Amino acid sequence: MGDGPPEGTSSTGRASVSKTEGWGFKSLVPCEESLHSNNEKVGNVADGNVVQDRRDSRGDDRGRTSPATFLRQVVAELRKVVWPTQQQLITYFFVVLVFVIAVMALVTVLDLAFGKLVFEVFTGGNAQ
Repeated sequence: MGDGPPEGTSSTGRASVSKTEGWGFKSLVPCEESLHSNNEKVGNVADGNVVQDRRDSRGDDRGRTSPATFLRQVVAELRKVVWPTQQQLITYFFVVLVFVIAVMALVTVLDLAFGKLVFEVFTGGNAQ
């Protein structure tokens, strides 16, 4: 084997598909419950997935929010948005418009070229 990458992995740094690559069949999940550094209780499941408590890193319960709270949060986030000026909006509009027209022209030319090529191939170059 040597010092190269483990079998089944790429030398370009892609992650292995196997969860137990290089570890044999030994389980990497502890058998008993333990506490993480932020005091979240963690237990294991039969298939090896980790189940965490419904608390976030601050330790408070993160239940559902009411629709009114959600709307208040949305409005608060929209107030933080830096909206473009009218001049920026006009500039962006024309940039997008020119780009779309250029792509439309490219697709039209390619469609016509491939259409003529296919017509020549299947008719043998004889126009009827």
